[in-house]
Amino acid sequence: MTAETEIEAEMEVDTFQRWLTFQLGEEIFGLNVMSVQEVLRMTPVAEVPGSPFVCLGVINLRGHIVPVLDLRRLLKLPEVPDTESTRMVIVDYLDEAVALRVDRVGEVFSVADKAVEEAPAVGNSLTRGQIKGVVRRGSRIFVLLQAPELMSAAASKF
Repeated sequence: MTAETEIEAEMEVDTFQRWLTFQLGEEIFGLNVMSVQEVLRMTPVAEVPGSPFVCLGVINLRGHIVPVLDLRRLLKLPEVPDTESTRMVIVDYLDEAVALRVDRVGEVFSVADKAVEEAPAVGNSLTRGQIKGVVRRGSRIFVLLQAPELMSAAASKF
């Protein structure tokens, strides 16, 4: 290694991203906080006749009509009734708000980019483009999702 590359290696700074965690059943997922606008308690959803299966309906969010998508349905997980912990994560998609129904919201944590591992191909309903990767925290594994790609997949069902 030359002196120049040693200096470059020393100057290399770890980059971090912050992730909002949420659960669907026992599985823990994360969304980059840059794509999250806010988190709301579950509120009544107005059904829209003829809407795709993944769309629960719409809500009125401060005068804006926002579609509510059920991530369990999108990921082909069994449906469960709402609980006190059920939340709507409002994300930005193409400059529009979209609500994602999740079982529970956890914490926001920082992850070094180099700590994100490639997600193994396990034949689930997510594509590699929808998954940023996986992160290990203690004995738990978090699946980090790419909100824009996930929303594109949901939009393709409309």
